[in-house]
Amino acid sequence: MVRAAVEIADADGLAAVSMARVAERLGNAPMALYRHVRSKSELLILMADLAMEGPPPLPAGSGWRPALTAWPAAW
Repeated sequence: MVRAAVEIADADGLAAVSMARVAERLGNAPMALYRHVRSKSELLILMADLAMEGPPPLPAGSGWRPALTAWPAAW
């Protein structure tokens, strides 16, 4: 659900994120999302947490340049 919200924000801006739009993307009713989050505010906090995740693990044996190139593709 959080990744779907981030995808919407990436495509159309943060203002475009709504519980209804996230639910539509997931093929659910908007009220179904409230089983997982209490409000849009909580969803926005989870989105920020996701954005602050660390980078994916480096491939074994790769140098820093190939790893730096691979990081954006992994997101």
